[in-house]
Amino acid sequence: KLVEDAIAALPTELTLEHKSAVQNAADQYAALTNTQKVLVTNKAILDAAQSTMAALALKQAANEAAAKTVENAIAALPKTITLEQSATVEAVNKQFTALTAEQKALVTNQDVLEKASETIAALQAVQEANNTAAKAVENIIAALPTNITLNDATAIQEAASNYDRLTKEQQALVTNEAVLEAAQATIAQLQAEKEQADALQKENE
Repeated sequence: KLVEDAIAALPTELTLEHKSAVQNAADQYAALTNTQKVLVTNKAILDAAQSTMAALALKQAANEAAAKTVENAIAALPKTITLEQSATVEAVNKQFTALTAEQKALVTNQDVLEKASETIAALQAVQEANNTAAKAVENIIAALPTNITLNDATAIQEAASNYDRLTKEQQALVTNEAVLEAAQATIAQLQAEKEQADALQKENE
């Protein structure tokens, strides 16, 4: 009767928290003699409870293994995140996203992954802003005429001013800086020739 009561006291919805209760009921049943065991009318409930606990334990072990794999991947991320790690961080994010809610709850360093993702997003935003700024100046330079005359001095100066306002990182992204430098050199030469011509004309007057 005591064993039957112990089995009857087991909850209908079992979780891993009930492991001790199920084990205690099983131990009590195992301690009975064969004659006493025959008298236990709810042995099937105990059997089902033990099967349920075994399945829950397997599921928990699988969840812990899946979470540990992602934890290890997060722990392997470098402390200093750069754009070069974008693909790696994205891959780890996909691994984490693929976990179930139960598995995600077991990942103890999720905050590290979140910070890495935020860093990548911020760096990508900066990169995009730099690319946009550099491209705008590239377009200004590309619009300069091929055959430079003194009439183009203002346009070239504006292009140079726009280039100078860029950061060093942005300037490094400008692919046609040489075109601007050539235009500036041509203007300088044309202006020098004009000054020389004007000086000669003044002497001849």
